[in-house]
Amino acid sequence: MKRILILFTCLLCLLQGAQDVSGRWSGTIALTSGEGSQPIYVVLHQDGTKLTGTVGPTAEIQPVSLQDGSVVDGVVHFKYERFGTFTFDLKLKENRLAGSNLPLEGQPNVTISVTRVAD
Repeated sequence: MKRILILFTCLLCLLQGAQDVSGRWSGTIALTSGEGSQPIYVVLHQDGTKLTGTVGPTAEIQPVSLQDGSVVDGVVHFKYERFGTFTFDLKLKENRLAGSNLPLEGQPNVTISVTRVAD
């Protein structure tokens, strides 16, 4: 019984590690209408399912802090305040996070696609 408990604990640790999104991510943020894109750089810190971090156009310019961040079942959820409050759900697949915002009335549909950057 003790061996089963140890194996189960190890398996849980591996599963949690598989979804760790902590680190630096670089890519683009774009209107889904295709009208243009901008560079985006995201720095994430994950503690269990809790997610914090910052976002900006480059690694050096990170003016916006993420709010209400979480990572559950491979979905990265966060909000940020910049020209209004934007809420995003991004899906983790290998070393890429991609997804879109959950637009409030009057907000444009926006996509984010970022790839993990080596430290």
